[in-house]
Amino acid sequence: MWIAAGCSLFTDLSGFAGDAVDAGDASKGGEDSGRDALVSEEAAPTNGRCDPTKAFGPPAPLAALNLPDENDRAARLTPDELTIYFSSDRSNERRIYRATRARIEDPFGPPALLDELTTPSISFIAATPSADNLELIVEERAVDGGGGGSDLRRVTRATTSAPFGNATDLGVNTAQDETDPQLGAGGLELWFARPATGGYDLFVASRPALAAPFGPPSSLAGVVNRPSVSDTDPVPSADGTELFFQSDRDGPSRIWVAHRRSTSEPFGAPVHVSELDGTGTNDVPNWLSTDRCVLYMASVRGSGIADLYVATRPR
Repeated sequence: MWIAAGCSLFTDLSGFAGDAVDAGDASKGGEDSGRDALVSEEAAPTNGRCDPTKAFGPPAPLAALNLPDENDRAARLTPDELTIYFSSDRSNERRIYRATRARIEDPFGPPALLDELTTPSISFIAATPSADNLELIVEERAVDGGGGGSDLRRVTRATTSAPFGNATDLGVNTAQDETDPQLGAGGLELWFARPATGGYDLFVASRPALAAPFGPPSSLAGVVNRPSVSDTDPVPSADGTELFFQSDRDGPSRIWVAHRRSTSEPFGAPVHVSELDGTGTNDVPNWLSTDRCVLYMASVRGSGIADLYVATRPR
């Protein structure tokens, strides 16, 4: 059975190490009303597939990808939602798998191991694709006496039919762990988590062009990060006005969300996304569709095993 812990729910440096969770000391009183007030001031929904101001429906398991008794987590999709990358220990090692489908309405086909990310003594925690699917931001963790820290690296390829090449350093790594990578702002921002005072904080680095290196990362400004709390797994919306993340500030490690009216402003006070709570105490946001209608997540529920889920906002 998997036991959750410290920073990010579904990384080796937390739950899969078998440590205990450090509970947050905050209460959430009044947050739901604050969330409703801010969401009501957002732009009116378009005639798309959902109303992005509404709550998500119940998360449904990704039956085509989940395996019984195996931990599947860290889902990342391409913007067209036709390719998914996720991490699984189904081969008795933490590896990245990829699956595709022809239409959004279809289930994903059988997942295949990403052979180029199978270095011995390295666990591959997550792989985040660029919009053109030619770049992956990969979280790697050394195992078997290799130091045990997580770093973020970049792999690229010339075409979508080619394998990814050798990993290169992103320039954001330190002696601490860098975890839970996500790309934002069309690939010009790198969001991730790093240890802070008594927990983990969210950080952002930016680059002027897709081929350029990322600059020095900064801790997310505003009120999202809290001392002595682990805030991890950032999932920003495509327009940068909505941010889902995992936090243990209320005790269990759950999914929270913060909003802002524009990217020039800091995020407002986060609120607990209670409609995404599982039967256990461990839920993690993984990926948000560009129209903010669909959220992929990982959760440990009745079996004590991490599975992938998808939640959809109604029209």
